Amino acid sequence: MGNDETSVGDFLKNLKVKNSLYNLATLQTVYGAGSIRAYKIYKILCENKLISMNLDDILKSDVIDIKEREKIKAVKRHTVGKIFIDCENNGINILSICDDAYPERLRNIQTPPLILYIKGSLPDIDNEPVFCIVGPRKISEFGKRAAYSLSYRLARSGMIIVSGGALGGDTHVHTGALKSGGKTLAVLGCGIMSDYLSANNELRNKIAENCCLVSEYPPYQKATKYSFPIRNRIMSGLSLGVAIVEAGEKSGTLVTAKH
Repeated sequence: MGNDETSVGDFLKNLKVKNSLYNLATLQTVYGAGSIRAYKIYKILCENKLISMNLDDILKSDVIDIKEREKIKAVKRHTVGKIFIDCENNGINILSICDDAYPERLRNIQTPPLILYIKGSLPDIDNEPVFCIVGPRKISEFGKRAAYSLSYRLARSGMIIVSGGALGGDTHVHTGALKSGGKTLAVLGCGIMSDYLSANNELRNKIAENCCLVSEYPPYQKATKYSFPIRNRIMSGLSLGVAIVEAGEKSGTLVTAKH
């Protein structure tokens, strides 16, 4: 489709992308995942009943200051449109904070994600026993057995197990749940189509078939050292509790527990 704005606009219209979803994707593109400022702007737009309006009309209003307006205007329509195109081409569903299906558990955290990208079928989070189990990348033999065993037993008892889809502890958590015949959900610190940790592609595919992959990042966005601590709040936010298999004194695993 190239960079043709008209083609992107037609594509979005054919997909019936709601104004509210497009606006939220724009805010998340401007400010990045986990932004408190983006969430505050979303709240302002909702309070003024503007979230479902055309973005151009919102920018003409006085509820957003000049600096914010210029930041938002600087985002090209093609940039945001490509996110929707990539999702459509890869079977990824988009769930926004405006949707009824958005989990109330997530709405109650300090900075709820404006948009979630989902590959697979998201469970009825608010009415299911969802539990998070996490461990480090460099995990001991005892930790591997503990992660697998705890996940296996909880998943077999009917809990949906959440982890991060990474190598090490996460792998043993997800594998235990899958082997039990239960469900497991992975929250990724990168886009769902990213080639990050390609060694775990097969596992992530199984998770998508079993339950779902969830990410706050557009499909092809690469991981950074900052993206994992940001996504950890989603792992804990979806869950009724968090079990730490083992962790270093300064680690992302403990960040999840803190959330």
